[in-house]
Amino acid sequence: MPVQVIATHQMLPNELDDALKFCGSASKLDAHKVGWIPLAAYTGATKQRRVLICYNNGDKVGFCLWRHSFGDLAIYQIWVRPDARLILHGRAIVHELNTIGLERRARLIRLWCAEDLTANLFWRQIGFEEIGWRHGPKRTSTRRHLLWTQKIRPSLLELHTESSDQPEELLYTPSHRDLVPQDNSAIHIA
Repeated sequence: MPVQVIATHQMLPNELDDALKFCGSASKLDAHKVGWIPLAAYTGATKQRRVLICYNNGDKVGFCLWRHSFGDLAIYQIWVRPDARLILHGRAIVHELNTIGLERRARLIRLWCAEDLTANLFWRQIGFEEIGWRHGPKRTSTRRHLLWTQKIRPSLLELHTESSDQPEELLYTPSHRDLVPQDNSAIHIA
């Protein structure tokens, strides 16, 4: 059982408590990257079937908090442990969201990501499109957040399988274009 993504509503009570603590600790550990959300929010989202946990060989490595909103799946928080940040784990979470999107007849997956995070390279690599930006919260108004989207489609399931002809480290090679902001211009459309 290499990489597996499980919805928290499918877990046993003791597994669920552990998974929710994992989400809460991640939110505290990397709050400057993913934002802070109180533990009660994860509990409520679990009751609404909106939390996914990613495992690698039985070990929790990441999670995603999402919502079906206006015909889209919106990612509110997604995080992978720093020692497990391979494209494989994030890709498995996106694969599961795509499956959920197909079931719910959603149009696309969307998320906001602060432009100074290396996660933007990941989103671009797995086929998301940067379509605009907005200013961050008032206390950090100089920080922009990029809007990323990807259409939900059956073919996405084939693109994001565990098997690949290339080793994991060769799946992404950033170019100078990936590191330069596309636009300096309230949501701004690219």
